[in-house]
This record gives sequence, structure tokens and C-alpha cells, in this order.
Amino acid sequence: MRILSEAPRERSPQTYLLAGTLLLLLISSLFCGLSVVLPGNRSGGLMVGTIALQALIGVFAVMTFLLQQRQAGRLKQNKAFLKLLTQRIPSMLYQYQMKSFGQDSAFTYCSEGIQRVFGLKASDVVGLSYADSPLFKCVYPPDLDKIMAATTASMKAGGTSHCDFRVQQADQPLRWVRGDFYVERQADSTYVWYGSCTDISELKEREEALLKQSITDELTGIYNRRYFMENLTRLIAQARRYAVDVSLVMIDLDHFKQINDRWGHETGDQVLRQSCELIRDRLRITDIFCRVGGEEFAILCPHTDGPQAIQLADKLRRSLSAMPIEDCGPITASFGVACWRPGEEGSDLLRRADFATYSAKRNGRNTVVLSDGQPM
Repeated sequence: MRILSEAPRERSPQTYLLAGTLLLLLISSLFCGLSVVLPGNRSGGLMVGTIALQALIGVFAVMTFLLQQRQAGRLKQNKAFLKLLTQRIPSMLYQYQMKSFGQDSAFTYCSEGIQRVFGLKASDVVGLSYADSPLFKCVYPPDLDKIMAATTASMKAGGTSHCDFRVQQADQPLRWVRGDFYVERQADSTYVWYGSCTDISELKEREEALLKQSITDELTGIYNRRYFMENLTRLIAQARRYAVDVSLVMIDLDHFKQINDRWGHETGDQVLRQSCELIRDRLRITDIFCRVGGEEFAILCPHTDGPQAIQLADKLRRSLSAMPIEDCGPITASFGVACWRPGEEGSDLLRRADFATYSAKRNGRNTVVLSDGQPM
């Protein structure tokens, strides 16, 4: 039984052409040789040799024609396959040519995927300059500089690269597109990009959801301790570099253990959620509100000095104590405030704010204490 690896290999037309040519040459030579050997048959031998040579030329011409036809058929099949492939690929495949940066540049080819990615036809963009191309008008304006930077970098580095950018179309939300490309510099200094553009909106949504999940407290919906520590380090570095203020407000709900013990954890969770909602609604957009422990919270306040941080903390304290929660009545909290000092690390600022909160607890709760200061 024949196995796949033993299957006879198909011989190419060139093989048959060569074999046929050699065979006819052999026949022609044989007849010519006979004309010399057999007496009285010289003219007949020459005639046979001539006929054989003419037949050889005819066969060669026929074989050449058949070979060309077969190659043309394969080329047609390949073109049809490539067309089908570009039609089925959801991405936009393209070729872009640039003779000088920002000038004499245009798409020289776009696949039908341009309709799915940009809502355009290939005929809408091929041959048009950068300034006139409707494709670049679809790009979200703040991201055009990103594309230009990626283009410039690829011209210097060559090879492959990619760039993520957003696309806007009428009456549609912003969509994310990833451009992957390979650039070549031609002999005449023209740059040619071969690439694809793919809609990655769903991928970006999943990435953003995973990122949000990794930095969000599941119960309250505010930022978690991980996000707090990352931004504490970032804001301290910013304050050190630009000599700006940054303050930290720590919050500890009073008698929270008693709420859990008396009313149950479900009620305790409700207290945490409602307290966080109240605080979040009273913060600036630049403030960073995080849950750092069970009933402990922190607010990072960039560009905020001591008096401003104390004012914020006291406003939150009064709002909390005035908010009744079903079954529990009013909720109070102790606040500790610390302002960054030049030369100290984030851990130093956090330690001083923690100690101020502890001092607020010792001073009767429902109060605000400034680090190294007195109750407010």
C-alpha cells in the first residue's frame, strides 16, 4: 500500500519539454546518421533529418505555448485567490507611498476591508494626497500627532511597527484601530509602507474592563489600595519635581465594628457604599478617593495645601454626620490630614496621616486632626 510520502511527484511541463526535445534530437541524429551509412540513400536521409528538425521545432513551439497557457492559468488562479483573501480578511490591507514627509504621499492600494474599518471605499482614498484623503479626516484629531510620530520613527528605524489610534464617524462612538506596518526605503529615497488596519475596539474594551477591575474596590466601586499606592508615589515625585503641594486625607468610620456586630455585615456593607457615594460626590475631579482597609479610606489631593485639605476634611465630616442611614442612624468618622514636606517619601506622608487619624480617634472621634497639629 502506498503511503502519502511515497506518492509520485507531478512532473513540471518543463520536464516533459526537455524530454521531448532530447528525444527528437536523438531521432533526427539517427536518421541523419543512417543517410551516411546506407549507400545511395544520402538525399533521402537528409530529407528525413530535415523533416525531423522541423517536427522538433513544431513540437517545441507547441510545448512552449502550452507551458505559457498553464502559467497564465496559475497566475489567474493566484490573482483570484488573493482577491478572495483580501475580501474575506476583516482588516484593511494597504500600501502607502511617500516621496517626502507630508508631501507627495498617498495610498497606492487599499483592500475592501477599508469599508469595515473606516466606512470608506478604496476608490475614495487611493491616489489622494494626505491633505485630501478622507481616511485621515476619520482619525480622531488628538491622535493624528501619534500617527505622525509613529510614521517618523518608522522612517528612521525601518522594519515593522504599530500604532493604536481612534476613529470617529458620524453618529457613532469612537472606535479603536491598530495599524501594523512594514516600511521600506526605495532606491530613489521613496518610502513605502505595507500594512494593515484592524478594528480593535472590543479588545480595548476588554483591556479597560480588566484594568478597571484591577484598580477598583469591588464593594464600594472606588479605587483600591493598589491604585492608592501607585498614585501616592506618582504625586510625591510630581511634587518634588515641580515644587507643588500635595495633601493626604485619611478617613476612619467611627464604631464600624459595632455596626457589623449589631446589624450584620449586610448593613455594614450598605454603610460603606453610602458613605463612599456621599464622599465621592463632594470631591474635585482631580482628587483620588481610595479604600485602603476595611473601614479606612484615603483621599489624595494634588495641588492642595494644609488649610485647603483641612477645609475639605471638615466639609466631609459634617456631611457624613448629617446623613442618616436606615437602621443605623447618623454615621461619623475621624479624619487625619497631612501635607507633604520636601524631602520626605510617600511612606512618611502616609505614616503622619495615619497618626493624625489615630489622634482624632483618641480626641473623641468625629473630628479632624492635622498632622503635628491640634484637633479642628
